[in-house]
Amino acid sequence: MPIRAPALVVCAAVAVLLAWLVHRNQTSRLLAQSPELAIAVAVDHSHAQAHMASADIRSAVRTFASGATIPALGFGAGTAWFAGPKGNAERPENRKLVDAIKTALRLGFTHLDNALVYGTEIDNGVAIKEYLAESGKKREDIFVTTKVWAQEVADIPAALNRSLARLGLDYVDLYLIHAPFFDTVGLAGNVTAASAWKQMEQVKDAGLAKEIGVSNFRIEDFKEIFAAKPKYTPALNQIEYHPYLQQPALHAYHKQHNILTASYGPLIPLVKHQNGPVDPIVSAIATAHSATPAQVLQAWNLAKGNVVITTSSKEDRLKEYLGVGAVVLSEEEVKSIDEAGQKEGYRQFWQGNFPPEKKL
Repeated sequence: MPIRAPALVVCAAVAVLLAWLVHRNQTSRLLAQSPELAIAVAVDHSHAQAHMASADIRSAVRTFASGATIPALGFGAGTAWFAGPKGNAERPENRKLVDAIKTALRLGFTHLDNALVYGTEIDNGVAIKEYLAESGKKREDIFVTTKVWAQEVADIPAALNRSLARLGLDYVDLYLIHAPFFDTVGLAGNVTAASAWKQMEQVKDAGLAKEIGVSNFRIEDFKEIFAAKPKYTPALNQIEYHPYLQQPALHAYHKQHNILTASYGPLIPLVKHQNGPVDPIVSAIATAHSATPAQVLQAWNLAKGNVVITTSSKEDRLKEYLGVGAVVLSEEEVKSIDEAGQKEGYRQFWQGNFPPEKKL
């Protein structure tokens, strides 16, 4: 008796599910024994899993406590072309940077991450204006983040208005205090996390920023803000986050207070801290999923529920990053990367403002 089409679909679905369950158990056990053995078991499974659970990262979002959303993957629209504050002076745009930003937008990035201190807001403004004119897209189709530098926190509304002028925008979707280290710029005793946050609330109430948050803040900085009974809770904290810098206490604090975590430096183990215990695990998982190590590191970060900020001036690399939605890690794979990263600690940025990292 022939099997009808619906029955075939059910049988196929059951077969994929059973294969996935077997793969989960085998990969978890073998990763602990030998990454090379795990590759042999997992490689045939990777294509089926991608078809079963793949998603287009371009439509993936994270939800703020307010109910508004932010694209899960962001393009760092300035870090690779860092010019410093001098880049904020009136000048011609950097066409290479403008074209790189427009390429990212054309490929499907909808989240641009900026900062005053990068000195590239002028170039971002030109890129946004040209892209909207050429694509027919609307301003609300692009999520724009920028940050106020410590040297300008004494007057945050004025700083944001200058940023908006450089960006050519009426508002930003997310505005962040770049760091809480005010004492390093001579503001010790004059500006605190709590007083700076009061100014952030003013720009939100004025409609200059849809959401407000922070970057590089520690638990003690949040406690200072909360002790002052803020009108708004910080929507997000953008921090360095990768397997060698998991910051479990801070990450848990974010979740407790409905603060999103955004990760910068997600590829540090690949580009700045190679040959560590994470490398063979990531390599094995990448082979199992027919993915790249960069995609696995980003998928690990996304599996934590984070917003991920990445960047590149190369179109092929950006396409690679946008393919991360097809890389869906199992709980065991995420755990194996966790455990490998916990064997040693490493911080790439702001090393002088934090105690040395240790293994967990």
